[in-house]
Amino acid sequence: MGYIRRINIESPTFTQELADALGVDLSTIEEVDAFVNLVEWDSLAVISAIALIDDYFHITVSTEDLRVCKSLAGLFALIELAKN
Repeated sequence: MGYIRRINIESPTFTQELADALGVDLSTIEEVDAFVNLVEWDSLAVISAIALIDDYFHITVSTEDLRVCKSLAGLFALIELAKN
């Protein structure tokens, strides 16, 4: 049986790793409502976010799914929806 990381969906660890994937300071993501409008939100960041979501939550989201997310709240809602 493999190790499954169990964390709160709004985990500071997940949020920090997302900031790291974007190459920005964590406070930038927390302060920006539309984090997808950050210059750093490019195709590599999208792929990194998809991989991070898969790693933490064992779900697959598409690039189209992520396009709808405008903020961390939207991203967390997407993850919750995909988990159910």
